[in-house]
Parts: sequence; structure tokens; C-alpha cells
Amino acid sequence: MINDTAAPLRAGRTLRLSQAAIAFYLLTGTAWLIIASLFWWLNTAQAFAPNARYAFAGVPWLTYGRVWPAFTNTFVFGWASLTGLGVALYFVSRLSRLSWRAGVMILTAGIIWNLSLVLGLWHVLGGGSTGRELLEINPSISFGLFLAAVLIITWLLVEFWAYRNELRSVPLWYLMAALLCFIWVFTTGQVIVNSWHTGGPTQPAIQSWYVNGLYQLWLVPLALGAAYILIPEGVQRPVYSLALARIGFWGYGAIAVWAGLFSFLGGPFPAWMQTVTIVANVLLILPVLALFANFHRTLNGRYGLAGPNLPLRFAVTGFFLFVAATFWSAFVSFRTVDFIFHFTLGMEARWTLLLAGFVSFTLIGSVYYVLPRLLDRGWLAPGMMRLQFWLASVGVGLLALDQVVGGLVQGYGLADAKIEFSAVVDIIRPFLLVRFVAVGMLFFSYLLFGLSVLLSMCFRYSERTRTTAEPVAPVETPAEVSVA
Repeated sequence: MINDTAAPLRAGRTLRLSQAAIAFYLLTGTAWLIIASLFWWLNTAQAFAPNARYAFAGVPWLTYGRVWPAFTNTFVFGWASLTGLGVALYFVSRLSRLSWRAGVMILTAGIIWNLSLVLGLWHVLGGGSTGRELLEINPSISFGLFLAAVLIITWLLVEFWAYRNELRSVPLWYLMAALLCFIWVFTTGQVIVNSWHTGGPTQPAIQSWYVNGLYQLWLVPLALGAAYILIPEGVQRPVYSLALARIGFWGYGAIAVWAGLFSFLGGPFPAWMQTVTIVANVLLILPVLALFANFHRTLNGRYGLAGPNLPLRFAVTGFFLFVAATFWSAFVSFRTVDFIFHFTLGMEARWTLLLAGFVSFTLIGSVYYVLPRLLDRGWLAPGMMRLQFWLASVGVGLLALDQVVGGLVQGYGLADAKIEFSAVVDIIRPFLLVRFVAVGMLFFSYLLFGLSVLLSMCFRYSERTRTTAEPVAPVETPAEVSVA
């Protein structure tokens, strides 16, 4: 006798497994954000008062040189990458209507990624860092990250091929391009820099390209893909212009790949390589302006909807920070400006605006968007979520302003041969204190975010109101516009 309920039961189990896999990525990514921000806060304390007890002076595995790479790796590979993968899996499967027959493989990939990152963090704090930015983790451990990414990409490509899906929507272009670029960039950095041990100026040049690729070819496209869903759906309006969407996508991808020598301008590299980087950073303004025009026209007259709609508010704020990061990168890439700001706090402002600003804001908004749909429940503390937004906004704004002004003061002090180096250190101490306070605000903001996610996952609250984090637009079609 045939059991007519077998197929629905299997479908139900598959759905629950897919929900568990995505929730696992979002929950672990949020946990890594809190851990990363704690390392960040400790790092700023060590810069301001290196001998203070709260800076853990004298603790070998918590020295400045170990805490900083622990922070950058947990932030990039823990928070941004894991949460970005969870958001990408949800949006790609929704837009393409993919099945979740390989839910076990996706969940396994997430477990492998987390275990590799835990081992890598232990390796870095234990003094085994390679000393290369975002390549500090031993290659044998980093292979776990590569394996997890390959499992996810393989599943997505097989599903696309099986269901004859086409990349016709703007978000899909960004999300799929980001996933493919991660494999390319991560493999190149690990093989050429860590495994082949290239010497001379070749190594820092490729390493700088690798770091820039992780930022601008991996994390930024993830955030832009999410923004192309959150903003149109939040205002119940399709994307304004397909032509601007094409310019933004192809222009940014074609130019960003050449902007990789940003951190080594003025170094022992051929002049043409540095000139290409400068030109690329300036030209990036054009596709970003196309993106800005597209989003602005989409939002035109409906900016007020970002008030009660938290995902939209985070996405809009994040995108403005992205525009600011692009203009700042172009400005400080000029040789005369770089002469002042290089080796100062001002160079950190780009990282703050791009990653702590645009990427983090967009991913937080995406989590606020995805979880109510994923778990079919609302948020328990909307007031706490609004407080979290303002703490994050003030923290990022204060930090970026402090780094720009402090970098200017520090740069002119270092450039003046009459001023002793110790005097320059004393001059920037107030800026280091402000940085410590601003990062502390971000830490408490991320704590509130993590608490909101934990409460949502542990307790059911069925009434989902539009005044909290619930988008006001239908799920279908507003962001699904063709770029073909």
C-alpha cells in the first residue's frame, strides 16, 4: 500500500533542514561579530593605554600583534562571510526557486567553515600567524574554508543547471558573482602567497590585491545584492533603471579588480602599477554614482519608509556609507594626499566606512529581513533593535570622523621634521581615546543585535508588525528586474 503522506513529510523535512542550515549560518555569523568586536575593542584599548590592566598587558596570547589579526579574520571570515553566505543562500534559493535536496551538504559546509575558523583563531592567538594580512591562518587550516565554499558553490551551480535557471535579476548577478569571486581570490592568495612563498615586491603586491579582492569582489557584491532586494521591496517599487543597473554591475566589477595596490602606494613598486591603482580608485566613483542614482530614484519620495522599516533603514544608511567610502578611497589614493595620510589613522577610515559601515549595516538589515520569514515569527524587542541602529550609526560616524581628523593631524606631525615622534604620539592620544569609545559603542550595538537574534530564535512571537523589522512590500518581483 502506497503511503500518500510520504512525499509531503519528506518535503517538510527538507524545508526544515534548509531553514536550520540558513539559521545556523546567521546565528554563528552573529556570534563571530560579537567575538570580533570584542577583539577590536581590546585592540583599541591597547593602542590607547598599552600598560593598563584592561588591555591585558603581559598576557602573551593577547598582545597587540595577535589581537589585531584575530579581529580581522573573525570579522571578515566569521561575521561578514558566514552571514553573507546565509543571506546569499536564502535570497538565491528564493529568487531562483531552488530545491533544498542538498541541505545536509550546506549545513556540513557551515560546520566545516566554523571549525576551521576556530582552529585558525587558536593558531593565530598561539603565535602561529604567518604575518600576512588576512592570510595569517595556516594554509592547512584555511583549506577548510576553501572546501566549505566549494561545497556551497557546487550545490548552487548544480541546482541552477538542473532547473535551467537564468541569472535575470540584479541581486542574483551580484550574489553569484560574489560567490565565484571568493573562490578565485581566496585560491590565488593562498596558493601564490602562502604556498609558493613568492619573494620580493611580488608578494606584497599580490597580497594587497588579495585583501582588496576579499573586500571589493567578495563582501561588497554580497552587500549590494542584498541591497537590491531590501531597498526595492522596502518601498514597494521596482528598480528604477536597468541601464544604470548594468553600468553599476559591470563597471564596478571591471574596475575594482585593478584597485588592489591601495595599501602600498609609495612603496617599492613600478610606477605604472601604482598609477593603475590610483586611476582605478578614482574611476570607481563612476559605477558607484550609477548605483547611487539608481537607488536614489528608486527611493525618491519614499525615504520616509525607512523610519519604521529597519531592514530598509539599515540598507539605505549602509549604502550612503558605501558612497562615502568610495569617495574617501579615491581622495586618499592621490600621491600628494597619500603622502600625508599613509601610516596614519586616516587610512583606517576606508575600512571603517566600507566594512563596519556598508557591509555590516546591509548584512544586519538582511538578518532583520530574513529571520522573520525563515522562522515565521516576529521580533521580541523592537525598541532594542532601534537602539542598536542608533548605537551603530553614531559609533561608525564618530569613528570615521575621528580617524579622518586624527589622521590629518598625525600626518602633518609626521611630515614635519621639527616635531619629535614622541610629540606626535602624544598629540593623537585624544583621538585614540575617541576611537576606543566609538568601538565600544559598536561592541554594545552588536551585543544588542546578537541578543535580538537569540531571542527571536529561542522564543516565538507570532505577531509580526510593520513598525519593527517587517518590510512593507510583497515578497515577489520588486527586486527581480532583468539585466539581460
